[in-house]
Parts: sequence; C-alpha cells; structure tokens
Amino acid sequence: MEGVAALTLSLMAFGVHEFIAKEVAVDPDAATRFARPLFNLQLLTGVVLAVAVGLVVLAVSGPELAIVAATFGLAQVNIILARVFASYLQARQEAAAVSVSAIATKTIWLVLLLAILGAGPQLMALPLALMVSEFVRVVWLGREFFRRFGRPDDAPVRAATGVLRKSVPHYINQLNVDVMGQSVRILVGVLGGVTAAGLFSSALLVASVPMLLVPVIGWVSIPMFASVRATDASVMWERVGTVTDSLAIVSLGIGVFLFALSDTIVTVLFGDDFAAAGPAFAWLAMSVPATYFTTVVGCALIADERSWQNTKVNFWTMILVVGSAVAVLLVDSGAEQGQFALRAAVVVTVGEWITVAILFAVRPYRVLAGASVVRSALLVGFLAVAAVEKIGGDSMTLRIVAAVGAVLILLSDLPRLRTFAQELLG
Repeated sequence: MEGVAALTLSLMAFGVHEFIAKEVAVDPDAATRFARPLFNLQLLTGVVLAVAVGLVVLAVSGPELAIVAATFGLAQVNIILARVFASYLQARQEAAAVSVSAIATKTIWLVLLLAILGAGPQLMALPLALMVSEFVRVVWLGREFFRRFGRPDDAPVRAATGVLRKSVPHYINQLNVDVMGQSVRILVGVLGGVTAAGLFSSALLVASVPMLLVPVIGWVSIPMFASVRATDASVMWERVGTVTDSLAIVSLGIGVFLFALSDTIVTVLFGDDFAAAGPAFAWLAMSVPATYFTTVVGCALIADERSWQNTKVNFWTMILVVGSAVAVLLVDSGAEQGQFALRAAVVVTVGEWITVAILFAVRPYRVLAGASVVRSALLVGFLAVAAVEKIGGDSMTLRIVAAVGAVLILLSDLPRLRTFAQELLG
C-alpha cells in the first residue's frame, strides 16, 4: 500500500528539488520569488492525489484499506514538501537544520509508532505515525526557511509555471527512478507471490543501509557543483573526478565486505527463515559502488546544464530494468521463491552497472589514478575469491579472508575519506 501511494504521490514532486538546489545556490533571492506559489501548487496536487488513491482503494478493497492508503498518501505529501524546504536550505549550505530535523523526525516516528501499536490499531500505526512525524518536519523546515530567506513573495499559483517548465527534465528523471524502483518490487510480488516479495524486500532493506549517504550526497553535490561551475566548468569537473575517486574505494570496499558475508548478515538480521534472501542481497551489495558513482555524476550533469542527458540515460536504464524484470521473472514462474528475489536483484544490479558504463562513455572527467587503481584491483580480487567460494561450497574461510581484506583496504584509505569529506562539504 505504501509503495502504491509513494509512486502515485511522486507526481506532485514535479522534479523541482534539483532545480531549486541548482538555482538557489547561484541566486539566493530566487527562493523568495517562487517558494509560495510552488508550495501551494504542490500541496493542492498532493491532497488531490492522496484522496484519489484512497478512492481507488475504496472501490477495490473496502473502506479500511482506503483510509490506510489515503493516510499513506498524505504522509507522502508531507515527505515531498519537507524535501522541497530542505532543498532551499541545502542550496545555501544550511545542512545542519536539515540533518537535525531528519533525526528528530525519525525519533518522533518511532515513538508514535510504538504508542499507536500499544493502543491497538495496528493497521493504521505505520501510516499515521509517518504522516504526523513528517508534518512536524514540514513545519520545522518551513520555519527555518522563513528564518534564512525571509517572507516569500505573494504570487498566484500560475507564477510557478516557469519553475515547472525548467524542471521538466528533472521531473521525467525522477519518474524514471521511481518507476524503476517500485515496479520491480511490485513485479516480484505479483509474479512470485508474497514470500518472494518478502525475501526481495528484506534484501533491499539490508542493501539500503550502505546507501544512507546517497541522498545526502545528492543534496550537497548539486549546489556545490553549481557554485563551482558558475566560475569555471572545467574546475567543476576536476572536483567531480576527485569526489568519484574518493568514493570509489569506499563504496567498492563496502560492497565487497557485504557480498562476502551476505548469507551470514541476512540470517543474523532476519533469522533462518529468510536465508533464501542471501543470494539476492549479495547481488544488491555490488550495486553500492555503482549507485554512488551514478549519483555524483548525475548531480554534476544537472549542475552543468546537461539535465536532459542525465534523464535520457536513466530513461533507457528504466526501460531496460523493467523490461528485463518482466522477462526474467516470467521464465519458469514455478521456481523457488528465493529465485524470484535473486533474479530481481540481478536485474537491478546489472542495470546500475550499465548506467555506469554509459556515464563513462560521456564523461569529461578523469577516472581512477595511482593508488586507487591498485586498491580497486585488490578489492576486485577479493570479490572474485568470495564469489568462487560461494559457488563452490559452503566453506566460509575464503569469504572471511575477502571481508577482512576489504576492511583493511578501507582503513588504508582513511586519508582519502578525509579528502572526500572536504571536497563534498567544501
């Protein structure tokens, strides 16, 4: 239910987050010119879409689930409005308020969730806690906006049309990403059943942990790159090269570590009943470096006024991933549930690396050099060692060696981590 609401309500985002991050970083006064009409338009659109989701579910599944769906929809309205306010603040390097509000929101969500579960209505616990906690964040970040930028100009809703027009490539790109992310999960549930969906969702959940910094990198990178590009585009791409170089070893090392111990990690977190999700998680672990790379380069293309190029790359990736998922999951529909999760994970991971290959083809920046090449080669070697043992038997010896090797390389790269933080945070 939450996935359907999230996919539907993503329509109200209009792709404005990236536009705001790029525009306000260069022209801070732009925030007060279009903030009010944009907020009103998104709020109106979001409420209409949330009610529409509730009515559709009412016609299909009855009033109880309709209320759940509509509440999830209103929660998504708050999430998207909070992201818009956060974009204004991050464009001006005001990341502290955004980070604190995010932590506070998660805390409020957890407290509310436990309180509602204790009171009884379990079906409404998650959507209601999410809606209220995210509303608190909207109010919080809205006050921060007024404090940093002042009162926004009064303007009719139609005044937002210029922003929407310039945000079209970002909007289409956002829809590409949302459709790709949600459709594979839905396809696994429809074609593989509830168990397959549970296994795949579990693998995605664990794989999402090392991805926690991806949104942060996206928020910070666009305004940072846009500010540098306003002075010199070539300098911007030099910085992109430094950031991707710094991220490569970190993300690849994490991916190798998780791949080597994937079966153990899943079993420890979810129990033996979810052991079949281990292979799927192993594949998703290898999408970690690809995701970080595509995030940074995608942000750079947006800052470099090449948004349509980024959108086209993600559009073809989405077509490839969704089409491949349908084809792969339809083959031998009677396969074990774990196989459905594994096939979906393979499709998602291969799609990410195809995106990397395409971005390499259009890159105007340097790639790995010097010590990074050596460290990357060692990590790939550890990955191969772990893969051979996974295929060849149940022994953990070589996998442990690979995991320890990945950790040692990460530790040896700590100076580069500091460089990365300096380049990213300025």
